[in-house]
Amino acid sequence: MLEKKENLDTKLMWIKRVNSLLMADSQLIKSIRIEKFCLMTTILSFSILIFSIYHLSFLEHDFFVFWASTAGLSLFFYPICLILVFINKKHRHKISSLFHKENYEVDIKDNKAELIDKSNNSIVLEVVIHNN
Repeated sequence: MLEKKENLDTKLMWIKRVNSLLMADSQLIKSIRIEKFCLMTTILSFSILIFSIYHLSFLEHDFFVFWASTAGLSLFFYPICLILVFINKKHRHKISSLFHKENYEVDIKDNKAELIDKSNNSIVLEVVIHNN
C-alpha cells in the first residue's frame, strides 16, 4: 500500500513538472512573439519616418507625429521585451534542468508530452496537451 502511494506521488510530481515545463514553453513563445512584433513595429515606423523626411509631402503633420510616437514607444519597449524573453528562457531552462538531473527527457509531439527515461529509452509518462 505504501509503495503504491509513493508511486502515485512520484507520478503526480512528474505530471506537475511536465505541466510547468509546458507552461514555461508557452510563455516563452508568447514573449518571443511580443518581442518580434515590437521589433517589426520599430522597423516599420522608422522606415516610414525616414522615407517621409526625404519626401516632405509624403505624410501630413498628424501622421508624422503618430509614426514618430510609435517609433519612440516601440524603441522604448523593445529592450523591455528582450529582458522578458531572457527571463522566460532562464525560467524554462531551470525547469528543463530538473529533468536532465534525473536523466529524463521530455518529447513533445502529436499533442502529447512524453517523459522518456534516457537510461533505457522507455516512456515513463504521457501527458495530453490541451490547447487553450
